Amino acid sequence: MKKDRIAYKIVYCILLTIIVLGLVSCAPKATTEETASVATEESGVVATEAPKTIKLGFIAPMTGNGAFWGIRGQQAVQIAVDEINAQGGINGAMVEVDYQDDRTDKTEVATIMKRFVEDPEIIAVIG
Repeated sequence: MKKDRIAYKIVYCILLTIIVLGLVSCAPKATTEETASVATEESGVVATEAPKTIKLGFIAPMTGNGAFWGIRGQQAVQIAVDEINAQGGINGAMVEVDYQDDRTDKTEVATIMKRFVEDPEIIAVIG
């Protein structure tokens, strides 16, 4: 029963991630002039060049008892990332995901999460 609940939570997180990435990728792209004028109006400072990549972290069990769900989650995220990148990325920035296996071990989860939090390039974590 507890394994089922964990599996449902994993699937829920994966689906939520796919929906969010889909919404972000479907947003209309602003032109450079629009982006610069909005930045100037709001802050008085013109925005610098957008990052060339958007780096995300992904943590899930890809080995061990939960491997079935972790691998499916990795595949789902990769499909979404491939679709986003094929359409030019997010405002021109390609999406990159750092996939990590937590081996269904909470100590490993904590170690990987700490590494993700300390990495300034990773802006969000899925999993």
